[in-house]
Amino acid sequence: MVLLSTRKLFRVRDWGTCTVREAPVPDIPEALLQPLQAYLDGLPGFDPAALYEAQGAQAHEQHSYATFFLAQVCFRAGTAGTEA
Repeated sequence: MVLLSTRKLFRVRDWGTCTVREAPVPDIPEALLQPLQAYLDGLPGFDPAALYEAQGAQAHEQHSYATFFLAQVCFRAGTAGTEA
């Protein structure tokens, strides 16, 4: 998703047909894409010329770690102050 976003493409699911298509969003401001591009530039093993499916194992592994840690932070922020 992040890689497609930097190319101004987003995946859209049609729940009625259970299909996914890529939708171009040419008018998205570059200021919104810059943080995504910076993330990818710093991702070990990322190849900007390759599509998602063709990224190496290191890029997928590092992205999984980042996703996991972000999910933990969001979960903890959402449950903060709810301890009995």
